[in-house]
Amino acid sequence: MQQDAEAAERIVRLLKARPRGMTISEISRKLHITRNTVAKHLGGLQLAGRVELEVIGNAKVYRSAQRIPISSFLKFTKDAILVLDANQRVVQANDQLLTAFGWNMEEIQGRKIEDLDIPPTFPQEWTGTSGGLLEKEEVIPHLEYRTGGQSIHYRAKIIPVVFEHGGKGTTVILEDITQAYEKEQLEQLYAHNMEFLARAAMKFIRLKDDEELYAVIGEGMKELVPTGIILVKIFNPRDITFRTRLVKGVPSRNGVYRMIEEELIGVTEKAHDQVIRDLTDTLTLHQPEIDGRKVSSLFEFFQGEVSEKICRAIEKAFCIDKIYVGGLIWKGSLYGKVAILLPKDVPLRNEEIINQFLRQASMAFQRRISEARLEQAESQIRKIADLIPLPATIFSPEGKCLYLNRTFSEWFGYSIDDMPLMEEFFSSLRDPQAGQVLSGTRQITQEDPGSGDITVRMDTIACRDQSMKEILFSTLVLENFNRFILCREGGSPPCS
Repeated sequence: MQQDAEAAERIVRLLKARPRGMTISEISRKLHITRNTVAKHLGGLQLAGRVELEVIGNAKVYRSAQRIPISSFLKFTKDAILVLDANQRVVQANDQLLTAFGWNMEEIQGRKIEDLDIPPTFPQEWTGTSGGLLEKEEVIPHLEYRTGGQSIHYRAKIIPVVFEHGGKGTTVILEDITQAYEKEQLEQLYAHNMEFLARAAMKFIRLKDDEELYAVIGEGMKELVPTGIILVKIFNPRDITFRTRLVKGVPSRNGVYRMIEEELIGVTEKAHDQVIRDLTDTLTLHQPEIDGRKVSSLFEFFQGEVSEKICRAIEKAFCIDKIYVGGLIWKGSLYGKVAILLPKDVPLRNEEIINQFLRQASMAFQRRISEARLEQAESQIRKIADLIPLPATIFSPEGKCLYLNRTFSEWFGYSIDDMPLMEEFFSSLRDPQAGQVLSGTRQITQEDPGSGDITVRMDTIACRDQSMKEILFSTLVLENFNRFILCREGGSPPCS
């Protein structure tokens, strides 16, 4: 054995003196050792990492391995490095790793990695497989280490190594990727938030009724605050109250589900001046206050309108200890508020995107109310048109007939189903030379109508039976840009 060791050392010294390398035959002749012996020693030295092999043509050329001392590597790299033997016992670690994990080299050297205080977020295979040598480098893309309320993110490389004595092991290199990881997460979060708001905008546009509006708000809030309970409360300006219309986030299998449905839905509490001021002045999520202290009790939040026993049962079932509210406000008009009930030790996240979502919801409320007002106004116009003895019709901005009264059908012979488009029926609207503008609220063109504009024109109309009729018609542009048209004829009888 001693002779074998001496022969191996002689080969190493010879190769160090010949930096260009030597073949097995050249080493054999120089040291007067058989080729088989030289080949055997070179195999062991190569496994130990002391010599390197390069194939040049048909020749195998061996050189002394050019290695950086591991101590230098550990000292000057910015990465955290841990060296383990084949049994996963600590051989060496650099200062960066010891500082990151709060370890002391004297305490951990020689101990198995599984016996140390490893971050619980690290998977078991973060240092490779115990008892074996990796065949190639492995990479774990992401490891998270939480310390002192902060998170450090690593990318781990597990590299197989052979020590000078021939023993096997692994080197774990932890690259700090915190800055790049957090930037990537922010970019992904931004993209997700924009996608969320785009989806929400489409849902708000396609609303059919108020109940669907409440449902869209509840579903959106639940997606943004999955651990919370969401309340949607509507403001009634007549009696200055808030009424709970929707509760979201309580599983139906939960024992208090029925109680919440029965006790909270429909609850009405007075909207005090301070509550309204907090909503309209803040315009963002906040924790409601009473006399300068934050409200965390449901009993206080509902102003005693829900029994204290019920409130405590709900708080206990969901560990609620924080309440946030955000107003549904647009252009100074208050439409309601959304409340978030959060469990203990659960922070409120996504505040910015929640505030943007509530602004979307506020706009939807304003649009729904405007649409209802317009529908009511148009309904009133139709009722009046049904009573007057003159032909009246309503056209959409696209020119489609939406309504005509009985007198209109009697005069011109058309029903709403066979009525032509507006510009086909009133030729002067299609061709300004075909009719005469007698008066108007302002100088306008057909492409530039405004709400409240009135014009009076004279035109020749073709009835359904192809007879012609000279008429005077007045056009009023309604708030939703529909056209209300009232016709007058100079004493001619109605079309048959």
